Amino acid sequence: MTSDDMTVNPPAPVVPGRSASLSVTVPVSGPSGLSDYAVSPLGVPAAVLRDEVRVAFLGRTSTEDQQDPRQSMMRQLGNCKTAIPESWVIVAHFYDVESGRIELDARGHGTGYERFAIPIARDGGVADLLDEVAHPGRRFDVVICESVSRVARRTFEGLSIERELERCEASLFAANEPIMLSGSRAQRILQRRINQSVAEYEVLNTLESGKTLRHNGKSYVGCSYLHNAVDDHSRLA
Repeated sequence: MTSDDMTVNPPAPVVPGRSASLSVTVPVSGPSGLSDYAVSPLGVPAAVLRDEVRVAFLGRTSTEDQQDPRQSMMRQLGNCKTAIPESWVIVAHFYDVESGRIELDARGHGTGYERFAIPIARDGGVADLLDEVAHPGRRFDVVICESVSRVARRTFEGLSIERELERCEASLFAANEPIMLSGSRAQRILQRRINQSVAEYEVLNTLESGKTLRHNGKSYVGCSYLHNAVDDHSRLA
């Protein structure tokens, strides 16, 4: 195969409505010959090698019909604080109360969070995070979520957000994945892509099965596997 035969990975989909004042020019991936799905967004930016790394928390929970948004968000933040290295400090909080299945351009613009008195200072939603990450004066170096299912339930949307963060040199880490600053990128990307695929499978299986499981006063629709994992309240959000 010659270099002329190799394709350049296309840029991540542009999110409509993004503030032009915060946009920056970022390079596309080089001619790796790999698909977007295979290109790793887990390269470590130079910022994480400093003594103190500024971290943005990214959270999402579904409506009260699925779980308690207040309890869920507090758990997500707590798990993220536990997972990050000691020299990393969470300096901003971006979260939404909405479905992880909605289109990317509609994400992060709702006001559902206002009804639940969530005791976490909110700097905006996922749309605001993506606006700020492109700004040269942004407040954070990397982003942490509890799991990639909190970013999005569908792989396309999750991968689009991940790639946009990467292009602004802000890696996305997850509390339920090893936070490694060295070692095999291939292994990390494999784990990430498996987790994204499982997140999409779970919600599709839920919608298709139509089963209902009640646990601790909550109703969970679908997924027979929940009988073996009822303590993981984030699986359906």
